[in-house]
Amino acid sequence: GFLSFAGWWMWILWQEFQNPFYPFANALFKSEWLTFSDFSDHNFRPKNWMEFLFWPFILSLTLYRPEGNGMFVSDFRFLIVYLVFIYFIVKWIYQYCRYKKIDFNAQWAFLIVYLLVLYVLWTYFFSISRYFVVGEILIAFVVTQALFSKNFSSVLGKGLYFSFDIFILFVLLSTPYFSYEWGSRADWKERYLSHDAYIGIEKLNIPDDALIQTYNYPTAAFFAFWADKQPSLKGVNIYQQLYYRMSETSDFVGKDFFRTLKPWQQKRDEIVAQHKGPKLLLVANGMTHRVLNMDFIRHEAARGMSCYFLYNNLLSYISLCAPKEIADQVFVNKGMKIYEDKN
Repeated sequence: GFLSFAGWWMWILWQEFQNPFYPFANALFKSEWLTFSDFSDHNFRPKNWMEFLFWPFILSLTLYRPEGNGMFVSDFRFLIVYLVFIYFIVKWIYQYCRYKKIDFNAQWAFLIVYLLVLYVLWTYFFSISRYFVVGEILIAFVVTQALFSKNFSSVLGKGLYFSFDIFILFVLLSTPYFSYEWGSRADWKERYLSHDAYIGIEKLNIPDDALIQTYNYPTAAFFAFWADKQPSLKGVNIYQQLYYRMSETSDFVGKDFFRTLKPWQQKRDEIVAQHKGPKLLLVANGMTHRVLNMDFIRHEAARGMSCYFLYNNLLSYISLCAPKEIADQVFVNKGMKIYEDKN
């Protein structure tokens, strides 16, 4: 099943980067497009075995996830499934001790074991919420099976049991209502300019043959939005901190792979040199004119450029730079100019 869905993409990654799991597991595959270490963000994992043991309680009861910019999350799924798992373990031990047999469905037991292994691996390596999407989908089966698998002969027993089921379902369904949206975009219809689109970016007139050179993430999201409407656009990353947090064993902690590793340098320089059309710069640097430790306005890339603040409902620190000779064409709304090369 895994190869049916991922096999094609793994083959592409192997052809391009000599690693079917790129950018992961590179300590094993040793692709020259990455350091020979295993990429892993350890900032959100349990810090010791005691935390690991009670991690479902911590995730559910702290009501705060530090991932991204930090957000409030009212999510008790991990805690509920953890308690369900403990209940079945105790039940099976009791059955074995008393009757010398365990009454369980093989498919149901396989799902529990699979989910348990998935959870342990996820918690140990990452414990980042968006990496556990498959596990969260499976949790729905576990909770449903646990809540509606009981039969009671008395009316009182049924009443209490289904009352508890309804309460649990209310708690689970309240998660998206009480929690912040990922990226804190719950107010997207009220921000800046777009009231009818989840992604709103000010109107621009980018030439079809342009090359968008990105500085800092998440600028690639903006390029994808434009390229969807103008497939002939090209994009290349120049400078960023996407891999700024690496595993403790990496020699590249705090460095930009795209400026450090030779294969990326050569590919980037080749794309820029061979492009014959206009070249624009998309920069995530706010009003500081800085990209990490680089003084952007003193960098040669900004020569001959006019840079404007880019109004949008995604990020408040994005600017776009275009050659001065086509700036009036590109920037339709003539918003806030933050820099123009005077030379």
